[in-house]
Amino acid sequence: MPPDSLKPCRPTLGGNIEPMSSQRPKNPLTIEKEKNMKPDKFKAYRLKLKVSQPNLGKMLGLAHRQVMRYELGQAPIPKPVAILLIGYVTGIWPERPKVTKGKFA
Repeated sequence: MPPDSLKPCRPTLGGNIEPMSSQRPKNPLTIEKEKNMKPDKFKAYRLKLKVSQPNLGKMLGLAHRQVMRYELGQAPIPKPVAILLIGYVTGIWPERPKVTKGKFA
């Protein structure tokens, strides 16, 4: 363990130096304790976005049948797909693709 003088520090308003916390800020895109997102949560996020299965498939780069499989629990939801979906729901991705009549606008 390094001595206290070598630990990362940050200045405070009073000019003093205090040790920085070793904890990282929480990332809203992390999936809590679960290996994969649960099917009911996946469907709830789709309904929150107010999009159909085919349109969500287009947004995520998937076939609409795969979206159906995820919602029915027939296939595990990969973390990259879950992270992308959470990003759309939380607004971290500034704009999601606009889908009209089955095609991107």
